Amino acid sequence: MRCSNLCGVIAAAATTMVATADLFVYPSPFSGPMSLAGDNSPLAGGLIFQAGTQTGSRYNPQASAPLTGGYTAANTIAFTNCVFAGSFTSATLDTFTFGIRQIGGAPTVDFRVFLGAMDTDGNLVESSVQDLGVTTVAAAAASATTLVSFNAGGATVAMTDLVGSGNPGFSGFFVGLRFEGANATSNLNGWRITNAPAVGAAFNYFAAYDSTVPISGNWSFASPTPSYFYLDVEGTLVPAPGAIALLGLAGLAGSRRRRD
Repeated sequence: MRCSNLCGVIAAAATTMVATADLFVYPSPFSGPMSLAGDNSPLAGGLIFQAGTQTGSRYNPQASAPLTGGYTAANTIAFTNCVFAGSFTSATLDTFTFGIRQIGGAPTVDFRVFLGAMDTDGNLVESSVQDLGVTTVAAAAASATTLVSFNAGGATVAMTDLVGSGNPGFSGFFVGLRFEGANATSNLNGWRITNAPAVGAAFNYFAAYDSTVPISGNWSFASPTPSYFYLDVEGTLVPAPGAIALLGLAGLAGSRRRRD
């Protein structure tokens, strides 16, 4: 498992402030087994990925200490991974729904949305990262998880078989965010951390990327806190030509059985 350009390992910890005790600020480099979790049913379109149950934690890379190895907090993008059972060559993405955890009194904040490809080892392909635009989370008077819909505009991302990660027959991509603007460093806003996805699958880590270095790597939170983020994805997965042929053969076999 590669974590590019990383040096040192730091222990994950939560802040001690009562109002922000669920904010994680010190993730550490991921070096665990490449095991997938979630509902691995292949889907063709519509809701292709859905977040799992919310935990009591959130993460804001701009309100956190810089990751080790040369990252800067202001420029770090946190990416959650979305994985699917099936040999897909690409995905066309329509809508993302982000779960932003806000503590009472959280100010209005912007966040920029990014999309990236996943290599055969399950790492972010730095050269593939796309800036899809920015959206805004309104201020919150009371603590809640605010669901923010983002129009991905039919953005496409290449997909490849995850044979290098030990998960052949699966493929995936990354969706990321970076808080921006005057209130980016407010620790009252953060990307909600969840358990394993309800639809789709995911590795229990997230990717971080700083384009100004450039540098990327995979990170995780201290056990037992999982490393999945609240994200729902609507779009269409494009099967590999061989998979399409197999589907056609299966349909043909079914029609022959019906005629018999």
